[in-house]
Amino acid sequence: MRSCGLVIMDAGPLIKLALVNQLDLLLSFDTRIYIPDEVLFEAAEKFAWEHGTKPTKDKVYLLSWVKAQKAKGTVAIPATLIGEAAKGKRDRGEFTASNHKRHTGELAAHEFFNHREEWGHPGEAAVLLMDDRPQMESVRIQNLDVHILSTFSLLIALQNSKILSSAEAVWNGIAAAMPTAPKLQHDKSVRGDTEYRSLLRKRP
Repeated sequence: MRSCGLVIMDAGPLIKLALVNQLDLLLSFDTRIYIPDEVLFEAAEKFAWEHGTKPTKDKVYLLSWVKAQKAKGTVAIPATLIGEAAKGKRDRGEFTASNHKRHTGELAAHEFFNHREEWGHPGEAAVLLMDDRPQMESVRIQNLDVHILSTFSLLIALQNSKILSSAEAVWNGIAAAMPTAPKLQHDKSVRGDTEYRSLLRKRP
């Protein structure tokens, strides 16, 4: 694989890999991993916040892994206006479990990527890790030199690179913990200024 930045564009990949204790697979790119603030909230804290419960074992593992990798400089948590606004509304009680705006993680990730020069990532090539479910109708990303992967395609890529022995074995573990997870293989390079319209949702 070409060495490049890894940007986690939404919560799904983190949730799935945490369920099977496989977050270290993200280190295979040997580069800095960017997890925008609201993506991390959705992946690690939103369920407990919505239900007024303590984080489950997989969420504790996810938060611990992020903390350890952040201390090493491997993971960065970009602060976004979307994330700060959503947190403020949660703190003030304006957002509740019943009216929390959808897609705040994805919106925060797109905001970060379109302004990534503020984080020392000006126009560099990147891998964008997407979720394995229907996405927002369109994704507006500028100055593209990216490769877009779904979670399952990430596993396939690591298997093809001999980093992972069996993508199916890891996915089977994910499916056992999350039976509704669709095994979507999405693997696409996009370059140039464009509006990338997601292929993960068929337009009506």
